[in-house]
Amino acid sequence: MVDIAEVTDTTSEKSEADTLKLKAGKAYVLLIDVAPNMKGVTVGGDDQEKNELIKNFSKNTPEIIQLYNYTYVLAENGQYIDLTGDGNTYQAVAYWSGKMDDNIVAQEGKNRATEFVATQLGQQKESSYITNSKKYKEEVKSLQGKNNFTKKSAEVMQAYLQHLAVPKICFIENTMLFNKDQSKIKTITTYITGDNGKKQKYLVAELNELGQPITITEYRSDEKSVQRFTYKDGILINIQTPVNTTNINYDNDRMITSSDLGGGMETEIYRVEKNELLRKSYIIMKDDSSDNMNAATDEKIEKSCTNFYIDNIIQTSNCSSNANEFPFTHTSTVYQDGKLIQETKYRIEKKSSVLYESQYKRDNDIRKATYHLNDKGLLESYQKNDNNRKSTVWLEYTYFL
Repeated sequence: MVDIAEVTDTTSEKSEADTLKLKAGKAYVLLIDVAPNMKGVTVGGDDQEKNELIKNFSKNTPEIIQLYNYTYVLAENGQYIDLTGDGNTYQAVAYWSGKMDDNIVAQEGKNRATEFVATQLGQQKESSYITNSKKYKEEVKSLQGKNNFTKKSAEVMQAYLQHLAVPKICFIENTMLFNKDQSKIKTITTYITGDNGKKQKYLVAELNELGQPITITEYRSDEKSVQRFTYKDGILINIQTPVNTTNINYDNDRMITSSDLGGGMETEIYRVEKNELLRKSYIIMKDDSSDNMNAATDEKIEKSCTNFYIDNIIQTSNCSSNANEFPFTHTSTVYQDGKLIQETKYRIEKKSSVLYESQYKRDNDIRKATYHLNDKGLLESYQKNDNNRKSTVWLEYTYFL
């Protein structure tokens, strides 16, 4: 990346098509992210700084312009920023008050636009992601070094391990419908059959005699990835993958995991509430200049629904009927910017002791599936039909003698 082009008041000849003109009389903030091959492209999900500016300067918001294309920016007082150098990359924030006697000022880098603009206005303001990052770091720091394994810790650990040991096809979102008792099972192998009828191995879970996972092996094409679970005196202490190791600590009714993601650290806190395993997490980037990428998630039970939040903004809501009674119903709702954008409804009926039928409805799309259990009451197969394309998930078990 090269520095933002120098702000100058020297005249230059550029075509009207290449020129963005800033008229006097109002303030402007330019959020600049220009790179090769970006002509005509709008960067989706890139409104973080814009939204921060709107929130922090709500009483007198400057005109905010996001620039992704090579552009010649010309203010009415003759100053300009030349961003027309094809092949170059520019990331910056620029501000002009709109006053003829004031210069355009700029900083390299898009982050902390709120702080930059506030400085130009003689104010003190802070981006919410900076405020949140300080809070997140303090909360993560308070969790470090915890070592208090109790009966409540064991309950959380068992719930966590059960969610890993039980095949995902036995769940609707976070609600377990099948395989609630996997005692005496030694291995569970998951196969998938597609349109071609070929049965492909997808996952193998190896369990100990307590029903806890020892290894979980995932097969993709010609590669396989193995998770290895380490226990000490019956307590899960870490999970190893080819990429990293997740270390685990306990603090009474909480299980705390810590993983190195490379550029950042992820801390997860699990707890059990109303017999449901809930997760809270923090991702903290190692580079303080990337604080805008720090994030926190949280799951909460609210009005009998499990709601999922990112940075205190609701993302999904899952509402279920009693998982021990059929027909079972479930509604999954997805939100964007706090507004409902998608709703999925499930209904599962018990047809016999070994057969269940499912209906999935989203908008006008209705799909059906069947669950088949074996003579031990364990899920044996799940078959669905998506737009006349059939696929089946098969589960095979071995048992301890």
